[in-house]
Amino acid sequence: MAVLLVVLLIILQLVEIWYSSRWSSRYFENGIPILHREYRVLHPDKFSLCRHWLQWNFQSGSLPALEFHLLTPYTCAFRESKFFYNEGDDRDTEPVRFPGITFTYMDRYTPFMRGILRLEPLSRTLTLTGYLNWYALFFTALWWILAAAYKFNVLAVAFALSAPALTIFILGRQVHRYTEVGDFAAKSLSEGNLLVVYL
Repeated sequence: MAVLLVVLLIILQLVEIWYSSRWSSRYFENGIPILHREYRVLHPDKFSLCRHWLQWNFQSGSLPALEFHLLTPYTCAFRESKFFYNEGDDRDTEPVRFPGITFTYMDRYTPFMRGILRLEPLSRTLTLTGYLNWYALFFTALWWILAAAYKFNVLAVAFALSAPALTIFILGRQVHRYTEVGDFAAKSLSEGNLLVVYL
């Protein structure tokens, strides 16, 4: 039973990666929202240029690069450029130096969320929404099922709580970063000013 559930998790993740890599509008515009912010902008006519500014600003650093894609003239989907870390990602990191020591650091995670920016040109409203990836739910449920198979003890409880703790930690990092995306986009469309109208 456990093997079957693991296989289903892998299949679900591969399907989700396929939809994400094809920039499916149905996939990016629907789901379980876990992040929502609205901004008032001054220049909605610059939205198409905003994608390039976002791509440039979030393409490097200690965190995985983000990719942005216009689904329509008024919607821009985004996600981490890679679902899994590989050694080539280290080229985007800055070395950290201490006396006699130099090393490279990078935050690595498998994304549990995808994002989309929607613009309402008439009301000049920019909306940021983050949707939970489906396999994140299945991953947590599977972890609990596996934990329930063991006798109740401290180890089983720790095992059961580790998956949601990991999920919450990764989502916390992504929520913070996706909020930076929304803030940057709103400032880019408003001459550097930031007006949040809904959190």
